[in-house]
Amino acid sequence: MALGARKVRVFAKCMIIIDEFTDVSGLGVNRDKTRIVAARADGEGRDAEVWVLSRSCPWHNKGIQCAKWYIYLGILMGRGVTVGDVWRAVVMKAMDRLVTFGPAIRALPPHRRFDVFNIFIYPLFSYIAPFYSLPDFGEYSFNTIEKAIRIAILPFGYAGSKYAHYIAPTSTISPPTPLKDIWAGTKMTLMERVNLEQYHGVEDVTRPNSHYESMRTSTQEQEAARELVLFSIANEAATAPSGTTTKFNAKPFRVKNPAKRRRALYRVLVEAHMRWNRTDLDIMNKLKRRDLPSTGGDVERLKGHFCGFRSSLPRAVRFNQMCMLFNTLHTSRRTKHIRSAKCGDDEIDRCWLCNTEEDSIQHMYSDRCAVSSRARVLFGRLVCYDLSHHAIEAATFWHASFLSFPLKYKAQAHAIAILNRTIWYRVKKDFSKRGSTPEPAKAAASIASAAMLDWHAVRATGWKQPLYARLIAPHIKVGASGNRSAEQTAEALRQALVCLAEAGANDYLAYTDGSADPISKESGAGIVITRGSLRVEISVAIGCGTNNVGELWAIGAGLEWLRLHGESGVTAHFFSDSRHALDLVTARSRPTQDVDLVHVIRQAAVDHEHIRHVRYRWVAGHCGLQGNDDADALANRGTTGSKKGKGMPDWRQFASSTGNMLYNPYSSVCTEGK
Repeated sequence: MALGARKVRVFAKCMIIIDEFTDVSGLGVNRDKTRIVAARADGEGRDAEVWVLSRSCPWHNKGIQCAKWYIYLGILMGRGVTVGDVWRAVVMKAMDRLVTFGPAIRALPPHRRFDVFNIFIYPLFSYIAPFYSLPDFGEYSFNTIEKAIRIAILPFGYAGSKYAHYIAPTSTISPPTPLKDIWAGTKMTLMERVNLEQYHGVEDVTRPNSHYESMRTSTQEQEAARELVLFSIANEAATAPSGTTTKFNAKPFRVKNPAKRRRALYRVLVEAHMRWNRTDLDIMNKLKRRDLPSTGGDVERLKGHFCGFRSSLPRAVRFNQMCMLFNTLHTSRRTKHIRSAKCGDDEIDRCWLCNTEEDSIQHMYSDRCAVSSRARVLFGRLVCYDLSHHAIEAATFWHASFLSFPLKYKAQAHAIAILNRTIWYRVKKDFSKRGSTPEPAKAAASIASAAMLDWHAVRATGWKQPLYARLIAPHIKVGASGNRSAEQTAEALRQALVCLAEAGANDYLAYTDGSADPISKESGAGIVITRGSLRVEISVAIGCGTNNVGELWAIGAGLEWLRLHGESGVTAHFFSDSRHALDLVTARSRPTQDVDLVHVIRQAAVDHEHIRHVRYRWVAGHCGLQGNDDADALANRGTTGSKKGKGMPDWRQFASSTGNMLYNPYSSVCTEGK
């Protein structure tokens, strides 16, 4: 229990009442553990020490003591205690965590380090924040913890970009998950209880004590509120026309929902923090150093691209684009000073893609790298968007890499950002470890194919369909195979024959089907591939699985056979009666089950576009189309084999690549003709 009073002699009445209570109730009080803390530094505070020993104190002979300071519920209080002293334990604990776990944090990708900070470090400051504001400067202040954050969390530490860029909201140039700003968070918690209506309409207020020296929480709250008013007026003045008088508007803070009010307060404080650090000017300087347009309008346009990034865009892609701007991507040139300091190695590696110039973003993201230039062309063809700098009104290839083009090219901005991330990631994780320069055509094709995996996740409904994902299906409904009328069956066969007639005489025709026994849960897949006199029949005993697994497996095995044995440059047509499987393969729908299997087949479908064109066509099942019926019979044969115990023990072990789907002990491949 804690009691508080302005004058120490008031405690005499409290002591008498406690003594009377103990006499009646029989409960004891540890008077020898009782401490009186005089927080006042004036005569009243010093008088407490004299009074405790005098006879006017009812407990003067019962071991009660007067302490200069005391920690109650984790908060330091007492005479001579400053705000910095109160925050000392918190700052030291946060520093200790950053130092102790620093190596483990640095081993994480940068955008994941922010999650660790927001969950593991930031909450430490929330306990004292409702009572005292964290000082801006001093031994135990925000300035101290900011230095530790830059070293442990931010890319390249002090040699990287400013802390203020990483707390920016996602509506501007920022990481996917911004750092929670300790400075703004502590002040927001302190001022959320203040009624800001008293400042509505004012043009200026008395500037608060920036050191927050008062130890009274009410005084701290009012000083924080005045500081917020000044910040809000300054934020409005920064965007208002010249000569306009700005006043404080309390309307954004009138919301009844406490969470919304806190977000509004936090937003104003973060904007003030960014303006204090001149983040826009810093971005202009970064653009200028990279020979990019660097006016205020160019900065706003770049902010527009970041603001327009879809929430489904992978976090690593957005962060990579930000690191390009601030030159914090790990390349041989960027890490030269680190290697030189550690082991005296100051040589810069050659480009791991083309081996013509040094490994740097200046080369990697310009047209001087033949592989990255070719990868952009190939990726543009796959997503059906022209990504050349001429098509998107960018001055050069280099300008396009940094999204220096109009905001109307939203899909292209996403595509280029995805490709930028894929190029850097493949260089760092793959090509730099091979020890030899890859073949340019194959390297560009692999980069473009890898980028398609991220494109599947981000592509909006209104954007163009990828080249390989163009699904051809009739619009006339012909009913389900089990309850189809004779007229509908005839219409279904007619539609299938029309699709078949659209294929070239020299093209590959692949009929795929899957089956599953609803009782035993055993499944199989069947594929028939024809071209002229060539006929290939494939049956796979998948084992325990669903019909959808069988349908997908058949498409994957068919793609693998064409990759290994098909003639390059010859178009292939896949006919399937499973609209669900085709939608998954062509990225028209997102998988909720068998995700790994779908991604493997999608990757195979993308890779095929560098070899041949593949067209996916839906046909009605059991309508009399011979190829589809033959594939159905092969799928049933695979299911029968699975029911006899000849199926895979676990089909997931064979789903890591389409090669395992085709050639395994549970597949039979029969080839006739040439």
